[in-house]
Amino acid sequence: MTDALRFGQQGLGGSARFTAMSGSMGALGGDASAVAVNPGGLGIFRKGQGIATISYDYTSNMVDHYGTSTQATDDKGRLGNFAVVLTSPFDYSNWKYGSVIFGYRNKDSYEERFEAKGVNTESSYLDQYFTDIIDEPNLYLEDIPVYFPFGAGLAWNSFLIDTAFGQYYHVNPYYGQTQSRATNNRRGMSEYYLGFGANYEDRLYLGATLGFTSVNVLSESTYKEEMIPNSPFGLVEWSQYDRLQIKGSGSYAKLGLIYWVKETIRVGLAFNTREKLRLTENYYSSINAEWDFRDETFSESPDGYNEYIFRTPYRVIGSLALVRIKRGSVNADVEYVDYRSMKFEASPEFGTDYSKANNEIQSTFGPSVNLRIGGELMYGPLFFRGGTAYWGNPYKNGNHHDKYRVSTGLGWRKSYFFVDLSYGYEWYSDWKVPIHYANNVTLAPSTVDSKRHLVSLSFGIKFQE
Repeated sequence: MTDALRFGQQGLGGSARFTAMSGSMGALGGDASAVAVNPGGLGIFRKGQGIATISYDYTSNMVDHYGTSTQATDDKGRLGNFAVVLTSPFDYSNWKYGSVIFGYRNKDSYEERFEAKGVNTESSYLDQYFTDIIDEPNLYLEDIPVYFPFGAGLAWNSFLIDTAFGQYYHVNPYYGQTQSRATNNRRGMSEYYLGFGANYEDRLYLGATLGFTSVNVLSESTYKEEMIPNSPFGLVEWSQYDRLQIKGSGSYAKLGLIYWVKETIRVGLAFNTREKLRLTENYYSSINAEWDFRDETFSESPDGYNEYIFRTPYRVIGSLALVRIKRGSVNADVEYVDYRSMKFEASPEFGTDYSKANNEIQSTFGPSVNLRIGGELMYGPLFFRGGTAYWGNPYKNGNHHDKYRVSTGLGWRKSYFFVDLSYGYEWYSDWKVPIHYANNVTLAPSTVDSKRHLVSLSFGIKFQE
């Protein structure tokens, strides 16, 4: 379910103006990144422009695992967005202006690290592998590595699970080991998009975009159990390394409109279709064990590969803006997302059955409402901006995954040139899947407090008419 939520939620990357207002521009438009919320904002443009943004991310994750807290940090610079907007007036028509856009946006970054460490007195990861094997009573010993090439088979080949007197056992029966997991996530999701917008009677603004998403995720994790002194069977420690790379692409369409009730009041409505992502996975695992009375043991999996399709949820966004010409504006967006509409599908080449995963999506996730409020105040050529965003909890019950953002920024604009600077701070608290693997365990899951700092700087030019 981690990948489903990762691809199903949407980040707020883009221009510095967009991020300074926490992405709340659904009824305002006039920004190359605002089309991510409402393409109707393309009709607001009266001059074409070119814009580019550089961004810097810093993440910090504090994980509490069985009473021990561990912090891990990461940072990364990237291209936040670039776009070119071409605008032209219509002659002799009630349609005033038309605009086309070609742009790039970094939708979301997955650059982050997690580290969890604590003493587990009730279970071991080997419990899960042990259960996998004994649940297959007709399995021949020599077939264990073939039947479980990425899990129990590795433990078997490393002698962490063995047989004695016709019975299976694993080498950590009394627990008390120091248990840890370090996870390093890399790269992210970006998009290229084309769009068209038009202005009718300076009252109704319509727009549509067609986007093409690129996915590139690399996740590496190392799980380790360090035994208590003089543990049975002479095991000192064992560790498992897992590597997963997900790549792919997808496409989507967005439709939107902005209507000026009057010059000071504007409303917006947008619909984002479900995105069809075609994804491939390459994965690999290995186990290494150190012993007191025998040589080190090592086992590795074959290179795994899979192809599948993932459909993201649809979105409906309603917006309201209050505008005072040459003074400033305030905008509010309400976004409805139905995470139950997420779905895994088998690719034609791989007939994988995803019914269990899809049933889990239906039972785990539900509809959610995201809120964004942003505004800017104009003082001569200077703009002062701020905003806040709230991502509603996508889970039906149990796991709380509410996410928040506050942001601020400055802008400086002249007739044909502008510079924008923004700072955003995001945070959420969550629980991770527990890394104990046995029934009737009373230990609580790990919890994580995640914080993200984002700085963006945009440079732009306005084209002369």
